Amino acid sequence: MISAIRDITERKRAERVQQDFIAMASHDLLTPVTVLRARAQLLQRRRTYDEASVASILEQSSRMERLIIDLREMVRVEGGRLALRRELVDLSEIVQEAFSRARTQGTQHSLRIEAPPSPIVGFWDRDRLGQVLDNLIGNAIKYSPRGGDIAIRIEATDAEALVKIEDQGIGISGDVLPRLFERFFQGQDPGVSTGLGLGLYIARMLVEAHGGRIWAESEPDRGSTFAISLPR
Repeated sequence: MISAIRDITERKRAERVQQDFIAMASHDLLTPVTVLRARAQLLQRRRTYDEASVASILEQSSRMERLIIDLREMVRVEGGRLALRRELVDLSEIVQEAFSRARTQGTQHSLRIEAPPSPIVGFWDRDRLGQVLDNLIGNAIKYSPRGGDIAIRIEATDAEALVKIEDQGIGISGDVLPRLFERFFQGQDPGVSTGLGLGLYIARMLVEAHGGRIWAESEPDRGSTFAISLPR
């Protein structure tokens, strides 16, 4: 008699992750589609221009675009197809560009940059670091009260460059902090839209592809600081 035993624990875990992801992605993509349909039907019935409906359609379209981009980036990262286009760039310029993009979105928050007067030059991918900063600044805006102060601080040594994004938002509990940068993790207030839980995961992968580190420091109701360090 021959007895064979196969441990399928890992396979079952992978299947559960896949099922959870499909359910989550379906929900988060279906919500803006529902809003788009309702607004389009309203415009069709009224046969007239409606500023609120158009604004809602544009907002939900942007939300869907962000979700799809996150999914595409996840596939690239986990498929080993993430390529960095490194060049000598000034980190202060990359931060200033991300700062300007945040300001053009009409935020009511007080944003400021604190940086040394001299350039901080490193061998980095400008677009990928811009993507990381867009995510971190966007999160600071999302979880901060209207009119709250958000500071972007840039520091450097001979070996590395450091960027810190500090906000006065709702903060993060100690049990959530260690899992913030995990794939699909959503640990914030359930009343706040967090997407697929891929933004910080992708940010971590992009920073680590540069040989750097990313982390967060926070306490509930006392704001948060997200930081990235990059070897120069």
